[in-house]
Amino acid sequence: MVTPKQKITLNASRDIPFNKLMLSQSNVRRIKRGETIEDLAASIARRGLLQSLNVRPVLDGEGNETGMFEVPAGGRRYRALELLVKQKRMVKTEPVPCVVSDVHSAIPIEEDSLAENFQREDLHPLDMFRAFQTLHDQGASREEIAARFFVSATFVQQRLRLAKVSAKLHEVYEQEGMQLEQLMAFTVTDDHARQEQVWEALENSWSKEPQQIRRLLSQLKVFREVLRAGSTRRAAAALGISQPAVSQHVKQLETTLGITLFNRSANRIVPLQEAWELLRNVELALTSLDRLEASIFAMKNEEKQRIAIAAPSVFGFVTLPKVVAIIHSKTASNIRSISGSYEQIGEHILSGRADLGISRLPLDPRLFEWAPLGSARNVCIFHPDHRFSQQTCIEAHDLAGETIVDIDPQFAAHQMNFNALRFAGVEPDILVEFDCNGHEAGYVSAGLGISITNEIIAREYAAFHLGIRPVEPSALYHYVAIWQKGRTFSSALNVSLEAIIAAFSTERPAVSLGSANLLAVG
Repeated sequence: MVTPKQKITLNASRDIPFNKLMLSQSNVRRIKRGETIEDLAASIARRGLLQSLNVRPVLDGEGNETGMFEVPAGGRRYRALELLVKQKRMVKTEPVPCVVSDVHSAIPIEEDSLAENFQREDLHPLDMFRAFQTLHDQGASREEIAARFFVSATFVQQRLRLAKVSAKLHEVYEQEGMQLEQLMAFTVTDDHARQEQVWEALENSWSKEPQQIRRLLSQLKVFREVLRAGSTRRAAAALGISQPAVSQHVKQLETTLGITLFNRSANRIVPLQEAWELLRNVELALTSLDRLEASIFAMKNEEKQRIAIAAPSVFGFVTLPKVVAIIHSKTASNIRSISGSYEQIGEHILSGRADLGISRLPLDPRLFEWAPLGSARNVCIFHPDHRFSQQTCIEAHDLAGETIVDIDPQFAAHQMNFNALRFAGVEPDILVEFDCNGHEAGYVSAGLGISITNEIIAREYAAFHLGIRPVEPSALYHYVAIWQKGRTFSSALNVSLEAIIAAFSTERPAVSLGSANLLAVG
């Protein structure tokens, strides 16, 4: 004969006035951690009580029920309700949903308290991401989501970043095939195919740690430079490491991927077709180790993110100090300033050495995104005692007999200037050639000659008190703030971009220029 299984009976639930509840001294939670009572009270005020309290009747000395109930499980909710009563946001007789345990139960009251806390399971980060993403898709900003759940906007952004990661990698993480920090490491690019390519290479390797992901990306950076430079020697010089280190990186990459990428002879390596195919797959997706490390650091502590800004050195006189001052006033980030030509600014951005740059159009829209900063025409700068201070506009024939401080011949602007002057019948008298904007200001300030620049560059020379006049004919230049296409912006990076735009908008060009478009400057 089969013995029937005993059926369980659940404890009854009922609404009990709050003033009939008291906190049990048997509650096992003694150490404060996690969400504050104030935050929990605000959550209850917004949403109501989402989880009932667990209570037991309080007995008198003779074992009779007193009409009061103690709360062994749900003490933080009790304290939050108590705070709402003290704040006069809830009446003390408000009915509270409670599950009432049997006062004569053989289970100790401490066990009820321990079970509720011990059996609680934290929400999986992917479930949290999906919930945050749903709220975000419904129109809630990350700041609004953070306020609703009493976390930082940075925490919400970290979870929302997971939208950039391939669904395949989500599944690997869900099945505990990788750690959260590893998953977050892939958010530096939103190209899912390339994310999966890197993971597949790591999947059978000895380590899938974030350090290994960074190591693989570093190896790919060296590999890319070898193909660009044409030899390990030139790649080593470009990367600032030894030639043996380059060779070692390449060999480690071949071992990791299980692919032979080069034919090797006595003193050279020749890329195989597989190498060129790999380069096409990784060229725009894999940024430098610096970018990856900076991104992971920013995810952990966004407010202390280091921002790297690349710009021609001339902007260090006026514009960049304004940018840094704005960033410093709004974030705890520190700034790295990187100088270079406009071509080098783009290389700094694509290599990951810089987060933002100040450059000029045209740019390749397949590689960069940008925000307009301003347009400028040519001006002539000169010593304040120069005869040009009596003129309203400088024309090409006015430069006859003047010593000129000019941009280096390697720049196209040099030849454009020469062509414009010679078209006007003026043979340029070059005293000094310079290879970087900023140098000319010192020579001109010393009265050694005049120079042609543009109005945006000229305003960087405010401290030199130079004379400035429009030039005819003139070229038109469009300045932009640039970043790598597809780049995800942290809040600190958004502040930095806004700071660059603000720094350019606070000063307008000092002169009004004509419309001809011939004379140019570097």
